[in-house]
Formats: sequence, structure tokens, C-alpha cells
Amino acid sequence: MQISKEKYSSYKAVDFAKDIHFIGWRLSPDESNNKFWTDFQNEYPACKPEINQAIRILQSTKLNQCSLSLEEKKEELTKLKVRIRNNKRKVILLRTSYVAAAACLIGALFVLQNLFIKDNQINDTIARGSKVIQLITDEKVSILPRNARITYRTDGSILISENNTKSQSIKSGRKRNRLIVPRGQRSYLSMPDGSKIWVNSGTEVEFPALMDHNKREVNVSGEIYLEVSKDPKRPFTVKGDNFSVEVLGTKFNISSYPSDIVKRVVLLEGKVKVQSSNNQSLILDPNQMAAITKNNLTVHEVDAYNYISWKDGVLTLNSQPLSDVVHYLERYYGVEIESCAKADRMKCNGKLILTDSIEDVLNSIAMTMPVKIVKKDNKIKICSTD
Repeated sequence: MQISKEKYSSYKAVDFAKDIHFIGWRLSPDESNNKFWTDFQNEYPACKPEINQAIRILQSTKLNQCSLSLEEKKEELTKLKVRIRNNKRKVILLRTSYVAAAACLIGALFVLQNLFIKDNQINDTIARGSKVIQLITDEKVSILPRNARITYRTDGSILISENNTKSQSIKSGRKRNRLIVPRGQRSYLSMPDGSKIWVNSGTEVEFPALMDHNKREVNVSGEIYLEVSKDPKRPFTVKGDNFSVEVLGTKFNISSYPSDIVKRVVLLEGKVKVQSSNNQSLILDPNQMAAITKNNLTVHEVDAYNYISWKDGVLTLNSQPLSDVVHYLERYYGVEIESCAKADRMKCNGKLILTDSIEDVLNSIAMTMPVKIVKKDNKIKICSTD
């Protein structure tokens, strides 16, 4: 393998899981790539945990392969028999197809955009309709690159780093700062207290210019995953649409998009208190989800990772209709997808790696489901082939 080991030294698990050479090694190991990855791990032992996590991601990533109900199994078996009958002449060679399989799992490297700051009066409509990540501090707008990491310092300054190499410091606003992440992009925010926030597409996060001595508070519209540092003297509060979440130190996910009727809080570790605008409240334990509507607040037992896997670039599906998956992909990639009624009703199970290319993800779906993807005049349509 004519590849530099050094380029992988700063990779995280999700980066390995999207890399074509890494996927090729896992799908079709041989003497050459075995030696490369063994030598790499010996040379960079700190990367071993990330590699092991990437292997677990790839092992669990297969669309439409999980536990189904008896009725769903019968339905899928019938469909499978029909597809086998209709496609029995199609033969796929394992050794030559792993590159195609990898293409459905990997994404291109993030495209770097120039980092710059411009002085503008803020127009909320324009800001929210933008296709780039924006950090708004008072009347200033910072346009951020796709792969920027935002570090909010104790002195109120904000460091924007690019691929862990280039960085630029900007001045925080006097009162509040707003991070706007458009559809099709994601971001990451490190807080002065050590708390970490992963920001999903189509999300706004508002945070103070300086952290208060008595409290920590952020507002969110959209979806974020948080790992909150423990500080008993300063509880951490997240305010969403018609609800709030209070914690001391914990890991949890909030989904509070304006267009969603049900808002969700899912707890991975620790405890959180969820309170709705009509004064209902409950305490969540790990692997529980609070479902919040305008008039009700309920709790459900869940597998928490299924709701936070997006931060690792993985979409977890448990018998969701394809229409729900299409809606998620539209938001995640910032595209419009049309699907026929028959395809909408198909059930999706398993895990799907969310690469940087929507085409790769759709091809992966088409490889495992009886659908075809039609792209014409920059429009995407999913049609049933059954």
C-alpha cells in the first residue's frame, strides 16, 4: 500500500470507518494490507482504540439486517424470494466487489473552505437560509469551514481550528453567541467547562458570551448530542422548544426541530431532569427517552446509541418506513428527495454509514432494497422495483 501512515495518525473512529483503504482491509484482508495496518498500530499505538471502534462500526453496519417481528419476517421473506427469482442471473464476485461496497460506505475528504470574518448586520431570515456554517457574535458573522472545531474559551474568546492544524481566534459577542449549522452540515463545539456539543444539520445553538458563575445554559433548535462536565455548583441547562433539560454531568441527545411534532431527549449516561412548558417533569435513567409534545410528556425504554449514532456518521434503523429515512437524509444532506408511495412503506432495519456523499448512501440503500434511484436535472427520486 503506497499510503502514508502519518496521515492516519490523527484519525478518529468515524474517519477510519469512512476510509476506502481501511474498509478494503476489513472486507478483503491480504498479506499487504494486513502488514500495513499492523505496522501502523505498532507505530501509532494511541490509535488502536479508534481502530477497534471503527471495526465495531463496520461490523454493525449493514442495512436491513436486524431482529424483525414474525409478520415482518414473513413479509421480507416473500419479497426476498421474488427478488431472487427476478435477479437469479445477476452474480456478484466478492473479491472485485469490495471496492463497490466500500464506495457505499466511505465519504470524500471534507472540502476545506476559507475561514473569514465579515461585519454585517444580522438578518435572521438570510442567516437561517444560508448554506454555510455561521457563528454570529453581536453584529459579526464568521463563516466557518465544514470541518471546523469551535473551542469556546474561559476568557470569552472563540478559537476556530481547521483540521487540527490551522486556527484563528475571534472575539466573542458581548451577550450571546449563535452557531447556525445549515442542512447538509454538522459542527462541534467545546465549552470552557470541558463540556462537548456535537451539532447536527439544520440546528441553531445559542450560548452566553461568558459562562455565569452560578449556571451554565444553552438554547437549541434542532439536534445536539452533549457530554456535560460535572460541576455541582453550576447546573447545566439546555432549553428547547417548550421544554428544558437540567443536568450536572451526563451524556444525552436532544432532538428539537421546529417542524417535528414530538421533541425527544435520550439519555446515555447519568441522570437528567426534563421539564415541559406545562410544568410536567420527569427524571431519566440511562437508555430512556422523554417524548415531549405540546400537551404531554412520556418516558420510553430505548437503546440510547440508536439515537446518538449520527454523531459517528451512522444512522440506526429499527423497522422505520423508508419515508422516515428519506426525511432524515433530506435534512442531513440538505437535498430534496421524492419517493413513491410503495417505496415509502418499505421497512428499513440495520445501520447505514452516512458518508459525505448522498449518492453513495442512496446506492447503498438500492443495493439492499427493491428500489432504484433516479437522478435527473438535480432531482432525486426513489422508485419501487417490486
